[in-house]
Amino acid sequence: MTLFFRADDLGWEAERFERLASLFAERGLRLNAAAIPLACSATDAAARAARFGGLLEVHSHGLAHLDREQSGKKSEFGAARRPEDAARDLARSRETLRALFAGQYYPAFVPPWNRIADSLVPLLPAAGFRVLSRAGAPRAAVAGLAELNVTVDLHTSRLPVPSAPRELLDGIDALGQEEPVGVMLHHGRMSERDFGFLAGLLDLLVARGGRTAFLSELAA
Repeated sequence: MTLFFRADDLGWEAERFERLASLFAERGLRLNAAAIPLACSATDAAARAARFGGLLEVHSHGLAHLDREQSGKKSEFGAARRPEDAARDLARSRETLRALFAGQYYPAFVPPWNRIADSLVPLLPAAGFRVLSRAGAPRAAVAGLAELNVTVDLHTSRLPVPSAPRELLDGIDALGQEEPVGVMLHHGRMSERDFGFLAGLLDLLVARGGRTAFLSELAA
């Protein structure tokens, strides 16, 4: 079994992120981190991430994680954005993180709140992004852009979360999907119970001979 875990909001609550990443590193498992460029450039996030070496891959989580819509659901890259402004921010996001995280960065784009207007998706390859990762079934059909979405949300969904790690893994197994399943994490929302649940989930995954993958591996 192969899963990919995407931890959003790197740049906020650094110590909690480090605790989350340590759960993966202690087991030799790979973790994808969606980083907020302007938050990371103002903190020591890059230095903390470097401690996890080749077990952590960093991606772009918007630019500032700000809601730029005038109404409706939150989005930093929604229909209200002018394409030229969005293109500028996308390029800045990639260049900022590539400079900060050096060899740990891979150009995948994770839109804040998992939302990006359909009209803006074609701007991603032009800005140098190779992957789009949001939530739900893939629905982009843009040349040069893979879509690798999360389908399991452990901390922000209103849907009930399985009560035990075994229940969650059994449910994923039962899907019989050929493609790896993506799991979304938010360290800022994790309680003590959540950290314990994740530790048990990773232990069980290792015991079953499973692994975790980077978005760069899956895109290749």
